[in-house]
Amino acid sequence: MYSIIDAAAQKVAEESKAYSVSVGILKDGKVYTRHFGELDKGKGNKANDDTYFAIASVTKLFTGQLLAQAVLEGKVNLDDDVRKYLKGSYPNLEYNGVPIKIRNLISYETALPRNLPNDDELRKNMTDETPFLYESSTKDIQRRLKKILPQLH
Repeated sequence: MYSIIDAAAQKVAEESKAYSVSVGILKDGKVYTRHFGELDKGKGNKANDDTYFAIASVTKLFTGQLLAQAVLEGKVNLDDDVRKYLKGSYPNLEYNGVPIKIRNLISYETALPRNLPNDDELRKNMTDETPFLYESSTKDIQRRLKKILPQLH
């Protein structure tokens, strides 16, 4: 398995001119990982299995895969109200009495109106003390995914 990973990673590194390439494969319940190059050219800092990468929109692929698996296993229903899976009541997770469903989240449609105020309108009423309902980073999302993964398997 590692010879296949090595060849593929070498090709990606050469074609993309990336400083670092990490590859992971899950086959028959076993995880195979390999890391090549440096995270920062010339610093000798190599990636490992605990390295976090900013993968931006690629997270949608993983989220969709995990959700599809959970649906097939009967652990989640796409037409469930999202609040079923949250602690607390969250009355604001509906619009005109219609709850936001898992299906809405995965298709990026929440039934919220399209004519929300633009950023300028929102900002003029905000101060530095205005609390955000929720703020997250890539590391927060990854940490949360690690917590729910055991529940989905």
